[in-house]
Amino acid sequence: MKILVIDDDAWALEHLAKLLGDLAEVHTALGGIQGLAETARILPDLILCDIDMPDIDGLLFCRHLQADVFTKNIPILCVSSCMDEGEELAALTAGAVDVIRKPISPMLVRARVRIQIELCEKSEMLLDLSRRDPLTGIFNRRYFDGRMRDEWTRHRRMREPIAVAMVDVDHFKAFNDHYGHVRGDECLMEIADRLRHATRRPGELVARYGGEEFVMLLPGTSALAAGVFGKRVCEDVRAMKYPHARGKNGLISVSVGLATAVPDESIMISELIRRADMALYTAKKDGRDCHAVFGAG
Repeated sequence: MKILVIDDDAWALEHLAKLLGDLAEVHTALGGIQGLAETARILPDLILCDIDMPDIDGLLFCRHLQADVFTKNIPILCVSSCMDEGEELAALTAGAVDVIRKPISPMLVRARVRIQIELCEKSEMLLDLSRRDPLTGIFNRRYFDGRMRDEWTRHRRMREPIAVAMVDVDHFKAFNDHYGHVRGDECLMEIADRLRHATRRPGELVARYGGEEFVMLLPGTSALAAGVFGKRVCEDVRAMKYPHARGKNGLISVSVGLATAVPDESIMISELIRRADMALYTAKKDGRDCHAVFGAG
């Protein structure tokens, strides 16, 4: 948890930093301009900002943060020595979540900061839950779609390849019919964990796409590297040695379809996923428990 304290008074900064030091990692900025720069650098979880500053006052500071998609959700506690009802309302309207009057009460400041820390932690927990598949604990399709759009934009700007892998559990309906849905759920959880461990590089992720199908995002991955990755995924799942009476070789296995592209105006995300789906169909047609890369000879 990072707290940024902004004030044009160096003594006030030092005092607040000591007061809050045991609650979080405290950073300080002398004045509004330095505060904006420090906010962009560390993206704090909470900000305490003095309203009465000569360069950029606290109200303008709040408006700056509200206008930026990366900072608009950071809670801001405004502090002021001369606050009437109108100024308090102006601070709340500008984006502050609370206001504190000077001279400050140490106990009151700590209590209000604790409340905001608890709210931040609960909000982060709820946000994480909204991104997760409730059965497997990996990311859900909605989160994948958002990350895919972000990575697509980034790779288009950098002119680098991006790959998608579609992973399907082989003969999973037969598994459920034979062992029951409880065992089926347990099997999906174990496979999801294997796939999660397969995403080792920064930016890689796995999500549950629906039913027994998973999708994997592989930034900066060429067709050749995608093939190597797909082969390893099949081997990792095979190494589980999870019994499947009606599966290939008596074990659970997966089929993997991969596609890669350098994003530009000639291709959309939906087309890349369609190609990965076509490659998945090829892998199944080739006998399952294998991978295929779209366009590979």
